Amino acid sequence: MSETRNPDCEPEMNLLDPALPTPVLRAESTCASRFGGGSDWRATRGVVLFALAAAGWVGITHGQQREFLPADQRTNGHSTVAAVGPIVETVAGATVEVLHDKDRVGLGTVVGPRGEILGKASELAEPVMVRLHDGRVLPARIAAKDTDSDLALLRVDADGLQTAGWPALRGVAVGQWVTAPLPGTDPWLGVVGAALRPIERAGGALGVRLASGRGSEEGAVTIAEVYPDSAAAAAGLLEGDRIRAVDREPVGAVDALIERIKRRNPGDQVHLEFDREGEVRELDVVLGYRAVFDAFDRNQRMSGPTSRRRTGFAQVIQHTIPLPPDALGGPLLNLDGDVIGINIARVDRVTTYALPADQVKQALAVLRRSAAQESAAKP
Repeated sequence: MSETRNPDCEPEMNLLDPALPTPVLRAESTCASRFGGGSDWRATRGVVLFALAAAGWVGITHGQQREFLPADQRTNGHSTVAAVGPIVETVAGATVEVLHDKDRVGLGTVVGPRGEILGKASELAEPVMVRLHDGRVLPARIAAKDTDSDLALLRVDADGLQTAGWPALRGVAVGQWVTAPLPGTDPWLGVVGAALRPIERAGGALGVRLASGRGSEEGAVTIAEVYPDSAAAAAGLLEGDRIRAVDREPVGAVDALIERIKRRNPGDQVHLEFDREGEVRELDVVLGYRAVFDAFDRNQRMSGPTSRRRTGFAQVIQHTIPLPPDALGGPLLNLDGDVIGINIARVDRVTTYALPADQVKQALAVLRRSAAQESAAKP
């Protein structure tokens, strides 16, 4: 069959140099005839790829002039967003907003037509509500949490929901374009920035600054500062308190105390023995996340809000979509519209992590078993 040419599909002439094409991104699928006719959203994909490939022309010098990609054709530009929209729309019904006290704390990915939803566990606390794609707001129940993946299984009383599919994929390549739905705003494009890899856990944190070099000879470590909104502040520790033991084990040096805390996970409870103004006291502290130290990290301060839990994953897809912490838990897609993972952590200003689809499926199986066991144990 001969190809039907469509002038709308051709690159326009570059006025600076006729030998170079000027990338043009069509918001509509005007090139359908070149893809076999019809208005299938996949026709748009070819147009998107052409426009994105055109980024290679950015910064080409012609004499004293420099050509830049037009603003509306950049990854968050109007034309790009309009072209990616049909791809993201394929999972719009399977993407929900997760609410706590009427505020959005994350997104959720529908994985079961009878109201099974996956969300980011470390951001969830009862009571939980879910806003569906059709606008309904329903109460949700946290059926199970999986610490390893930081996923939680939510359940709502709703039938016939669209679910995210998990196609068999050949893999995820560095440099591959990805996109993600953002309910209430335009989708963004990003790029896979690294090969699939594990992310080591960082351990829990008290959220204090220790007085280095002091106290070790006397068998205690002195707290020089208690950071706001930290685990230590919540438990009632104060500047000047001198920690002697963690879980009944003596800690007479700064390094020993730090190592003892880092062995534990955020959410773990530790028992502290400490001196305050000559009086020996004891206190239980629920450890927090090491993100409490972000205010003292220049790169993290430049990053804006990031996830509290962003370490300790068996495998991640690293990409560049700047999702805020309240937009995690939703699906990550390639430009074929395949769900290749679930966004799980905003790390810094250029890095977001997603759990690959195979990791999600394994975690979902664990969560379903855990929920079933808990349900069976109830009288």
